[in-house]
Amino acid sequence: MFCTSCGNKITSDEKFCTKCGQAISVAESNTSHQVNSTKTAGVALKKLLKFCLWLGLAGLGIWLIIALGPLWIIAIILGLILFVLANR
Repeated sequence: MFCTSCGNKITSDEKFCTKCGQAISVAESNTSHQVNSTKTAGVALKKLLKFCLWLGLAGLGIWLIIALGPLWIIAIILGLILFVLANR
């Protein structure tokens, strides 16, 4: 939980911010928990999307190696380019 006045991290049992002295209400405490759960859901979604991206890139790389046969070096170069683009 964070103070709405100064942003200082505070525990849920504190009634006042130790940095600025702002009173902490129960409503602010509940709002903080809702924000934290929303942030957690967003992080989980980003991890899932990143995993799907890696899975798709791996599949594309394997497909290119099979499709190009002896020209596999081109597939590796394209994979590296996609890797750099995906990690921007």
